[in-house]
This record gives sequence, structure tokens and C-alpha cells, in this order.
Amino acid sequence: MKQNIYLTIILPCYNVEKYITECLDSIYNQDITENDYEVICVDDCSTDSTRDIIVQYQENHDNLRLINHNINKKQGGARNTGLKVAHGEYIWFVDSDDYIKPNVLKKLLNICIDNQLEVLQFNYDKVSSQNVYQYTKKNVNDTVAMTGIEFANLLGNEYLNNYDLSVCSRLVKTEFIRKQNIQFLENTIFEDLEFSLRTFLFSNKIQAISDSYYCYRNNPESTMNEISKVVNGNFIFQTCLIIGKGIIDLSADLKKIDKETSRIIFESGVWRINKITKPIMKASNKERNVFYSLLNDDKVLKDDISIYLNKINRIIVMHELMVKNILFIITPLLNLIRFLIKL
Repeated sequence: MKQNIYLTIILPCYNVEKYITECLDSIYNQDITENDYEVICVDDCSTDSTRDIIVQYQENHDNLRLINHNINKKQGGARNTGLKVAHGEYIWFVDSDDYIKPNVLKKLLNICIDNQLEVLQFNYDKVSSQNVYQYTKKNVNDTVAMTGIEFANLLGNEYLNNYDLSVCSRLVKTEFIRKQNIQFLENTIFEDLEFSLRTFLFSNKIQAISDSYYCYRNNPESTMNEISKVVNGNFIFQTCLIIGKGIIDLSADLKKIDKETSRIIFESGVWRINKITKPIMKASNKERNVFYSLLNDDKVLKDDISIYLNKINRIIVMHELMVKNILFIITPLLNLIRFLIKL
């Protein structure tokens, strides 16, 4: 592989046979030569024809590489795999059921290279599963190049707490990611929250542009949409405890850079950990068992988060049997009340 590659596009791929063709077509409908960029598809143990479709594209595109996982590591693990072998000066993480707009790579790379940026942030469109435009997600306005902390101050506390910076709506300098040792959390969902925060908060030179260059598909079959249909014990464990602890760890690393931003991030991590109350109350007995099984299997995490729990959640986490017995008794009553309210 040539060394003068300006961009690596990394696609985590899992059972996206319906969308991978459109995604790859969009990546190759660009205004730079294929010698200037590479595409890395990481197949995360797909059980459909995703991998076969990618292999077909390899026949016509020498800059397309396919890496196969032996075990499913979810999007975070797939992105980390691609990151390890990337040759491009910049990286764009693209989800394989989304697509990018035509002829945008030259402009984006010119902005990055001309301004020697570590991060270039932009907006994205939301589209339906049938590619019908829904709206543009306006996360950022045009800015000059600045440090990540200055960027955070410009966005404000409320924005930081919302974590609405999609990992797909930025280009990041590869050397910066590796120097800062920034990686995705693996085997979890919402893996891009901590990664996104680390990416722009630790950057010495970040710039935002208000235009939209990416199309995010509101896919009803996506992992997030499937999980959101029920109160899922695994979902509660990952999004509250794992992600919350990761954000708290991030706040500790930020102290040497900016104490006030570190405080804001820390409080957000504590808030996320303590979001378990309502979903645990609403969960079925089966899903509560899933939550406690995961919690008991990770005793290090359980001990680490214990100091951040409020009184109610300390009882939930530390007194499994008592909580299960109480909720087993009162859950039918709560369900009856909810049913009567809907009448």
C-alpha cells in the first residue's frame, strides 16, 4: 500500500446486505483518485451476504481491504481493528448502513491539510430507510481553528452533556488518535460517546464547518432501534455503568488540561451511572436477571462505580436479592396502574 494516502475510510460491517452497496457506491462517487485514499471494511461476523458483496467490490477497487473478525466485537471493536492498520493521514469512520455525499472528499481533505487540523467537525443529514430526507442535524456552526477546550467552551455545558457529536461527522488525524491512544470501548453500545469526547477535548487544533457531508440512515433494523423496543438488561448495564465509568475516567485524564471541563464531564458520568433506577424498575424479571448477571461478572466495575451511586442506586446495585424480591411483588401492581392510566 502506498504511503502517500490522505484518507482512510473505516466501515464496521455486520449484516448490512441491504445497505452496503449504496454505502460503498457513495464512497467511490468522489472527486479524488482511489490512489489518494483507502477503504477498510471490517466484517464483524456477518451471517448474511455482506461479506460476499464486499468481495465483489474488491474486484474493481484496489484500495478496498476486507478484514474478517473471528468473533463479534460490535462497532467499537471493528473500528479499533480498522484503526490499527490504517495508512491514511486522516480517518473517517463511516457506518455501513449510512452513506456520504458525492464529491466531498477533496474539499474536506483540503480544509484539514491546509489548516493542519487534528479534527474537522461537520453536520449530517438524517434520512429514512428509503433515503427520504428528514432533517439536518445542526450540531456545529462555522468556526476558526482552536483547541478542543476552546471548542468545548464555545459549545457550552448543555452541549457537552448531550454528547451529540456523532463519530461519523468528523475527520480525525490518524497520528493524533494514535499519539493520544484513543480507542473505542469494545463489546458495548454507545461506544462512540467517550471516543467523541476524547477526540475533540484533547485536540490542539479543531475546526467546525456548518455544511452537511454525511447521511445518517434512520434504520428500523439497527441495533439501537431493536434494543430500544424493550427495557433490556444488557442495554442498561452498558449505557449506564460501562459508559458512565468510561466518562468518569475521561474526566480524570482531563484534569491536567482544564479542571472546569473535567468537572463537567465528571458530573455527566456520575449522572449516567445513576440513570439505572427507572429502567431497572420497568424491566422484566428476566431482564433484571441479565443486568445482575453482567454486574456480578464484572466485580471490578461494580466496585469502581459504587462510590458514585446515590442512595437508591446503591441499594439496587449492592442488594440484588432484596431488590428482586421487592420488585417481583410490586411489578404486577405497577403494570396494572400503567394499564389503567392508558385507558
